[in-house]
Amino acid sequence: MTMAHNRSDVMDPRRLKTGTLGGVHCALFPGTPLSVSLANCDIDALVQPSPAQVEGYELYLHLPELRRLWQTRLYPEVWPNERIVKPALHGLEMVFRMISSVLCDTRPYIDGDEWLRRLESLANMQLELLSCIVERDQEAPTIKPSSHVGAESSPHVVWHKSGSRAVVSRLSQESLLPRLAAWRTAQSVGARLQIAIESHMARAPFTLGLGEPNLTGKPVLEYDKICTPLEVRFSRD
Repeated sequence: MTMAHNRSDVMDPRRLKTGTLGGVHCALFPGTPLSVSLANCDIDALVQPSPAQVEGYELYLHLPELRRLWQTRLYPEVWPNERIVKPALHGLEMVFRMISSVLCDTRPYIDGDEWLRRLESLANMQLELLSCIVERDQEAPTIKPSSHVGAESSPHVVWHKSGSRAVVSRLSQESLLPRLAAWRTAQSVGARLQIAIESHMARAPFTLGLGEPNLTGKPVLEYDKICTPLEVRFSRD
């Protein structure tokens, strides 16, 4: 019990404000101990960014341009979820772009595998959040898949389950994910993301149309019209 009490005292930020950290070694001068005083250090100020820092981070992420896209409503009267679904789709597209950048980075000291694992995990979390938002969304603009290849003039993918009719599902023309899945060096991560979309959107009344399996023939979201992937990409260039 005594050890636990001492540990909690050490981790208490109120004690850190007035305490000192001894025996810390400087990275620039190995072997040189530094006595780091936190007596004048405001922990709350370290956690809370200043307005200038917030503005700088927003400019770094191109949030003013993205906010303009979020405020553009295509279905203000019939689809209330548009204002929250659109930023979620934009987040997905930005992750796809980051994955593409990592795969194109040939610097030998970049841990590409670790970057891809983290970005794939981030995409899965975003898909989980998106699926929760649209789980009962019956107002989203969608297109019903057909059973005849000739009936679909836009890019499409055909899914066929043994013993049932083929499902011709529309495929996004602008999203980066279908291109990643067709890219030799990105096929594995692209395929995993497409399977993740199918899994996370299982309870949703529609799917996204990014090349994920659609064997049940669910309606496909008007992805390019709502997400406008090209505009998202141009806003960050």
